[in-house]
Amino acid sequence: MKLSMPLVYAGNPRETADQVVGLEKAGLDLIWVAEPYGFDAPTLMGYLAAKTETVQIGAGILNVYSRTPGALLQTAAGLDNVSGGRAVLGLGASGPQVIEGFHGLPYDRPLTRNREVIEVLPESSRRHPDFKLAVRRPSGREVLTVEGLWKAYGDNSVLEEVGFTVERGDRLAIIGPNGIGKSTLLKILMGEVTADAGSFEWGYEADPGYFPQDHRGCFPDPSQSLMGYLWDSKPDASIGFVYGKLAEVLFTREDT
Repeated sequence: MKLSMPLVYAGNPRETADQVVGLEKAGLDLIWVAEPYGFDAPTLMGYLAAKTETVQIGAGILNVYSRTPGALLQTAAGLDNVSGGRAVLGLGASGPQVIEGFHGLPYDRPLTRNREVIEVLPESSRRHPDFKLAVRRPSGREVLTVEGLWKAYGDNSVLEEVGFTVERGDRLAIIGPNGIGKSTLLKILMGEVTADAGSFEWGYEADPGYFPQDHRGCFPDPSQSLMGYLWDSKPDASIGFVYGKLAEVLFTREDT
């Protein structure tokens, strides 16, 4: 069994937060910090992290409307770091009286908003960053068929009679030492290099993408900022959307 309690304060929350030091010594396992009106929870949680050593510090709750998923991810990563892994991220939709009355935002699709944020947050942190590549549309059963591919550079034959089939749901890795044709194979499949013999065919609704080992070719202007590159790729997106996507992979504004 674990003991927890909410951080209840009136007036100066720092005075109440200072009492948590004594409660920790008495055996308190978890303190919850609310965020309805007034002070924000993450600031008080950071203060508690600096004042305590063992007690877990939970947000109870951070609403999923007033911060983007990227901002919540940054908050979670920061609290995880300063607390030494003791932070607990409580998320929820709150209620219309807080979201509409205090934040001035429409209280729409609460379950969907929770799901969208939760899908991003649990798997990514400063220690274990993670992001998802969304599928535009499901492909057909056969995604890729390769038959008898050959490729040589002069007398150096790097691919000989390569053939395989990839079906929807398969996960493959191409591994091996340098020079055996891994990049050449991928470039052939992306249409960047022509095979000497053989054929390949992408299946119905397959949408291939490729990030090369030498990724400098992906950036035509090496002086362009990361923010500018992403905005060129999605010119109709808002600045908040672009910053949010960068935050999902743990870039800060200073990095962009």
